[in-house]
Amino acid sequence: VDTPEELTNLVQKMEADPNIKFAKQPKDRLNKPLDVGYRDAVVHVRLPNGMVAEMQLHLKPMLLAKEFGGGHKHYETMRGVDAKYAALRHRWMTQSASDQWREAFEESARLYADAWSQSSR
Repeated sequence: VDTPEELTNLVQKMEADPNIKFAKQPKDRLNKPLDVGYRDAVVHVRLPNGMVAEMQLHLKPMLLAKEFGGGHKHYETMRGVDAKYAALRHRWMTQSASDQWREAFEESARLYADAWSQSSR
């Protein structure tokens, strides 16, 4: 969707639809964004066969920033550094790894702040 209001309305319509069964409470990441500023909504719906499916509902500017602006690449960098040093509880992280993680975080935060600004106009 294009705007935060449209995303909120979509989630509300889904909640009100008797044919859609939520498996758990939706995650409102519009008002509680991820640390890097990424905003969306995540809903878990129960399918007719009983399985649960996760649906990620995106703002177009956020999704474009994530998929084509480098946001997902930065996420993969941070996740890779975290995975490498998680067993050591980050105590032995090299300065280079720390710098790499911080740079990816800062770039993501800038990217998603810009995307949020675009979607809130």
